[in-house]
Amino acid sequence: MIPLSIVERLLPSSQSFTGMEKIVKEHISEARQAKEEHDRKGTKMDIKASVFRYVMGSDMPESERSDERLTHEGMVFFAGGTATTARTLTFICYYIISRPDVLARLQEELKDTMAAYPERVPSWAELERLPYLQAIIKEGLRFVSTSTPKSAPLTFSTSK
Repeated sequence: MIPLSIVERLLPSSQSFTGMEKIVKEHISEARQAKEEHDRKGTKMDIKASVFRYVMGSDMPESERSDERLTHEGMVFFAGGTATTARTLTFICYYIISRPDVLARLQEELKDTMAAYPERVPSWAELERLPYLQAIIKEGLRFVSTSTPKSAPLTFSTSK
C-alpha cells in the first residue's frame, strides 16, 4: 500500500480524502474513550450520540470493532453522504440556472428573507416557510433519487 503522504504529494486533490479519514478516526477514538470511561465508572454510555458509540456499546465482537474496520466503514458513510448531497445540489443548481423563469421566481421569493444577508443568516424555519424554495428542493430530491431526465422532467410547483 502506498503511504498517504506520498499519495497527497502526487495527487493534491486526495487531501480531502485524508481529511475525512482524520475526522472519522477522531470520532472512533472519542467513542472508544467514552466507552472505556463509562466501563471504568460502571455507567451506561449514550449509544445514540454517534454511530461509533453505538458500535462500541454493542455486543459486536471486538475483532469487528478494530480501528481499521471502523475507519473503512466510516469512510463509506462519509463518501456516500458527500457524493449524494453533491449530486443533488448539482442537479438543483443546474436546473435553477438553466431556467431563467425559475431563477427569477426564486430570487423574488428570497428577496425579503435574504435582504440582510450576510450580516443576518435566515433561520432554517424561515427558509422552510418559502413555498417555491421548498418545491425546488423537493422536486430536485425526487428527480435525483427516483428518475432519469427522460422519464420525469422537473416541474417546479408549489402545490402540495
